[in-house]
Order: sequence, then structure tokens, then C-alpha cells
Amino acid sequence: MKTDERSVEAIEHVISAEIRNLALMGEDDPPISPDEDFLVNGLIDSFAFISFLKFVEERYGMIIEEEEQFDDRLRSIKGMTSFISEKLNGA
Repeated sequence: MKTDERSVEAIEHVISAEIRNLALMGEDDPPISPDEDFLVNGLIDSFAFISFLKFVEERYGMIIEEEEQFDDRLRSIKGMTSFISEKLNGA
């Protein structure tokens, strides 16, 4: 993976695009707030959430451990971006 693909901005863009895809949002739909909980607000359901986690694992070459799947950060673009950055940087 290229270094620029690991930037916070790049990760946030990829995560936002995938959530919009899973939520079947079009270009005319309003943007998703980086802090918006996409499960609580109904953007995606639990099945789409599992698909989303699998996407993140494959895209970034990581494993999201079972206990990590309950981390509240995984429920928003900002939180997921932080989670991915930490995992990629070995934090």
C-alpha cells in the first residue's frame, strides 16, 4: 500500500465512499457527518456492517479481532479512520 493511501484524509475518503455505497446513497444525497453513528442512524444495518468490516480488512490488509468489533469507533467515519490509522501504524 502506498504511503499516501495511509493518510488520514485518504482513509476517511475510502471509508466514507464505502458507507455511502452500502447505504445506497447517490451523489445527490447529503454528505455523512464524520461523527455520525451509521448504525444508530440507520444508514446501514448489522449485515452491511459485517460486510463493511470485511471490506476494511481486505482493503487495509488487517484483521479486526472479534473483541475489536464492539469498539464504538467502528461506527463512524471519524472513529473508523482513527482505528485504521492506529492499526496501520502499529499503535
